[in-house]
Amino acid sequence: MVPLPEDRDDGLPALRRVGESLGSFRLEHSGGDAARRALRAQIREYLVPRLLDPDGALVVAVVGGSGSGKSTLLNAVARRRISPAGPLRPTTTHPVVWSGEGLPPTLGGFALLVAGRGVVSDPAPPEGLILVDTPPPSVLGDDGRPAAVAVLEAADACVFVASGIRYADAAGWELIELAAGRRLPTLFVLNRLPAAPDIQNLLQEDFTRRLVARGVLAEPGAGGVVGVAEGPILPESGGLPPEWVSGLRKELEAMADPLARRRAVAGVAGAAQRRVRQGLEVVRAWLVDEAVAALALCDAIDAGYRRVGSELTAALHAGRLAGLAGEPPAALAAVVVRRASLAARRVAAAWEAQPAGKRLLRGRPELWAHGADTGESASRDLAEWAAGLGPLAAEACGRAWWRRRRARRQAEALYRMTLDPLYRPEPRTVRHATVLLRAAKEARRRLAETFEAVLEGDSTRFRELVGAVPSGALLARLRLDGEGR
Repeated sequence: MVPLPEDRDDGLPALRRVGESLGSFRLEHSGGDAARRALRAQIREYLVPRLLDPDGALVVAVVGGSGSGKSTLLNAVARRRISPAGPLRPTTTHPVVWSGEGLPPTLGGFALLVAGRGVVSDPAPPEGLILVDTPPPSVLGDDGRPAAVAVLEAADACVFVASGIRYADAAGWELIELAAGRRLPTLFVLNRLPAAPDIQNLLQEDFTRRLVARGVLAEPGAGGVVGVAEGPILPESGGLPPEWVSGLRKELEAMADPLARRRAVAGVAGAAQRRVRQGLEVVRAWLVDEAVAALALCDAIDAGYRRVGSELTAALHAGRLAGLAGEPPAALAAVVVRRASLAARRVAAAWEAQPAGKRLLRGRPELWAHGADTGESASRDLAEWAAGLGPLAAEACGRAWWRRRRARRQAEALYRMTLDPLYRPEPRTVRHATVLLRAAKEARRRLAETFEAVLEGDSTRFRELVGAVPSGALLARLRLDGEGR
């Protein structure tokens, strides 16, 4: 016996927490992001709203292949034109909701329905039911998935319609398996059967055997298959005469029974919660893989840029930049930009050896060189560093003396002493040379920091592609109550 909603703890707070947590990260490096999005949608768009309203109307998805006659049957049950029907294929190009209670929350993800189009309420369907006529599987929705699949993911029950002459085709069986996987109560309709009763029975028996063979029905005598013969289409309703679908209407009314409805919701919601738990196990495993991949990518960034930064700082302290002492700061900027390109190439080469890095490099040839803004930022930062040499020299020599002497000459000497540790200005040209030597050490430290800032800025584009590294706290939030930790 399936427990009713009030007989169990529905775990809504935990489900909401998990749904929010699933939206706080992406699984770009491990390749599981589509599964993460699907799991989040299942929680937020079906499970939570359904558990909040377990006694609400049963949402029944009417699905099937193109030309199976779904719309014609729906119009026949309603005794008026609910959904467009005709010879063109596909006739139904977007979901059509037949509801006497408005749009249920579980269908709130369909923009067309939310906008008020595709919702029919007059006449009302059997009380307690909302029927959704779906396009055939070949019609895709805004998210790139078949619209019928999206409706099935939001439904509480299913009516699968197959044509009596095409029920063995592959089209539609994926929908049957999806409905079975979600444990949806499913009514199978074999439509457009020949008039001869013996042929009708033969086709129905064969269709039933196929359903049993796929594990959809328990046994051939279990019921669940309704036959509807080919018949005249009434122009005023776009459907068969009402008496031709009396068996279908009877089955729908049985679905609408309050007790049967609540059991159906409890069973589907319970199956959905089990699927969520299984999905969370997979997502947590992917999240660990994501963290490992992200750390490896970050290590490559750190190694590439740290190595170049260390080489540049070593060259500065060893006097290998002395040849630029007579050049303006733009020459220093050009050096650090070239080094940024070297670092970028090292990072890109390391990424190319990793599956996650290879995916990120795809379609981004610019990552093999310095960033587009690095030249400008290097020129600006080096100009600011050079502009700070004057105040630094003034502070070292004493401002009272500085105001009476040639400040520009002192700053130029400090610039050269910074780049060339062996340079000593002649006493007749520069006063306080010994003091300036100490100032040159500070200027060299500031210059090394400027180099580091430019390189760090260039590395940002790599770090943004990697994103945040998943934490252990996130893993803990991706658990429902009662799961092992």
